[in-house]
Order: sequence, then structure tokens, then C-alpha cells
Amino acid sequence: MRLIIGESERFPELAQTHVREIIKPLMERLSLYLASQPQLKLSDPVVAARIFTGSLVHYLIVQNILQGDEILPLERDRMVNGLIQLMVAGGAMFQT
Repeated sequence: MRLIIGESERFPELAQTHVREIIKPLMERLSLYLASQPQLKLSDPVVAARIFTGSLVHYLIVQNILQGDEILPLERDRMVNGLIQLMVAGGAMFQT
């Protein structure tokens, strides 16, 4: 990921291939999965998928790439469980 981000300006086709072949299928599958979970009551599963993955990517960048694990310690399971609880609560919160 670091290489793709770092070289995306010089090689935009590499970045676009990554988005097309890796990110897009992941977002589509996750969106479909979230949409198939009626108990979540998500009004926009596509946005929910992006928020979910964006939160995880941010966590990984801060903890691992930026060496923040000692400065902002947070166990992986706690992060994932908290994110899931937030999504479940958020779905209930935004019911119309």
C-alpha cells in the first residue's frame, strides 16, 4: 500500500489498477454483505462499507506505519468490536 500511494503520482495507472482490481471488489462485496443484514437497518450500505474500511485503514496506518502503537495503544480486537458496535448502534439511530 505504501508503494502504491508513494508511486501513484508517477504511475497513476498503477493506482487505478489497484482501486479497480482490489478496492472496488472489496467495497462491492462488503456493501452487498451489509445490505443483506436487515438488523443493521443501514440506509446506505455503500457509505457504511467505506466508513468501516476507512476506519480500519486509519487504525492500521496510525498503529503500524506511523509507529503509533506505543503512543496511541489500542488492541486490534477492541478496535474491531467497537467499530461493529458503532455500526449496529448507528443503524438503529438512523431509522426513519
